[in-house]
Amino acid sequence: TRMVAILALERLTGETLGYDHAAVEAQREDAVARWVEWYAHLADLERDDG
Repeated sequence: TRMVAILALERLTGETLGYDHAAVEAQREDAVARWVEWYAHLADLERDDG
């Protein structure tokens, strides 16, 4: 499921933000944190436009 999730995100955004589904947990957690930050930034932009 991790692989499917990152493939979907990459198709939608063109980005992986360094996420590798086969990486060790600590590396995946770092990349997940980057995705959370990316999403928060996107939500802020949409709130500012709305």
